[in-house]
This record gives sequence, structure tokens and C-alpha cells, in this order.
Amino acid sequence: MKIADLSAETIEKIKLVRWDRIIEKHEGPEDWESVFRYEQLEFLEVEGYPILLPVNKSHHSHISILRCIWSAEKNSVTLSCLILPMKTIHFFVDLWQCAIAH
Repeated sequence: MKIADLSAETIEKIKLVRWDRIIEKHEGPEDWESVFRYEQLEFLEVEGYPILLPVNKSHHSHISILRCIWSAEKNSVTLSCLILPMKTIHFFVDLWQCAIAH
């Protein structure tokens, strides 16, 4: 899945979805509006699923997934990521909301 393949309507729906992260302390919830405005985004495949992280695609090669915890329904995931040379970041991504946007 690629961002370029998504319709404008789908992207607008994704912008309404909230996400959380922890970098030394809890930060969030955030929305995707500013992420789409300031970052070059692309999906990252994690365990066979396309996941949109609020991280510039230029950092994808520096991301190591430390832990991936799926909900029972596989519609949300909590990721612990190491982004070198940065820090360990924990994301909570609600895939169900992104899926219904698509």
C-alpha cells in the first residue's frame, strides 16, 4: 500500500484519526493533520500489515521494531520502535479507524 494510491477522501479521513506516542513521557493524543503537512509519509510493513507511522519515510530504514502487540481482532497495534540515531518511541496505532477510512 502506498500513500499515493489513497484517494483525497481517504487521506482526509485518516487526518481525523488520533494517535499516541511516548518519548520519555506520554505525548498525545495527536492527529494526522500536521503530520501530513510537515512529513513525507509512507506505509511501513509490520508483520505483513501496512502501518502508517507519524515518521518521515526517510527514517524508515532506521526503524527497528522492538515489540509489536496486536489487539485480539488485529484492528489496533502498540509498537515499540527504536529509531536510530534518535530514541526508543512507543506508538499506539488504531488500525481499525485507518481501515474504515480506507
